[in-house]
Amino acid sequence: MSVIREAISTLASVDISHDPVESADETSASANAWLELLAHGMTFDLRHLEPDAGAHVPEFEHFYDCPPGVIDSETEASLLVPGPHLSGGERSLPVARVMAGVVASLSTKLPSLMAVGWPPARAVSSPSFFRTTVEAWNAGGPFPALGLTSFQRLENGALQSAGLAYFTGQEVRLDADFAGDRAQATQLAIRLINQLVQHGALKEAEAIMAPDGSQLRLEPAENGRIIRVWRG
Repeated sequence: MSVIREAISTLASVDISHDPVESADETSASANAWLELLAHGMTFDLRHLEPDAGAHVPEFEHFYDCPPGVIDSETEASLLVPGPHLSGGERSLPVARVMAGVVASLSTKLPSLMAVGWPPARAVSSPSFFRTTVEAWNAGGPFPALGLTSFQRLENGALQSAGLAYFTGQEVRLDADFAGDRAQATQLAIRLINQLVQHGALKEAEAIMAPDGSQLRLEPAENGRIIRVWRG
């Protein structure tokens, strides 16, 4: 816990806005296992700190710049979540951007940090990969689709995102005719995700131009939960 406090004290954009240790009415060990952090006018709870047993580690399927075995159910994990005052807006882009930025900043001060997990995408990134992509995003670059979303190949060959629905309520699915070149299909999906995160959920079908000059059709499907993409 002292390591966390010291790390936060060195950050210019993050402060401890509430420390239970300093509250006379919160003296139990469990009460001392969290901190409230303030960043850009928003508060976040950093939970499952020592002496707490640690947060439950969910099952992750996608790994970026780190081996699949980097974390498991025995890993000691802490959890950063939006504070109560952000209830109802915790999935908004501004909140996610600041929260990811807090983690990126902290990662520079915690050399023992092994990985950063983003459960909505079932994705784990190395601290350096997460920090680099998030810092680029916060500097005006593209949304970090590899890390805050991920991709899975369906049985029919289609490529579908995981985690985009956290931000927009929809996932992107590229039809099986994109299956021939997975790298190219993933790059296209990343471009689409960047646009969708900026502009929000797709309400009706539309046609757009792909980077290679071909025409793509985008259409909400499955009661609007999926954005189907195919060559028009």
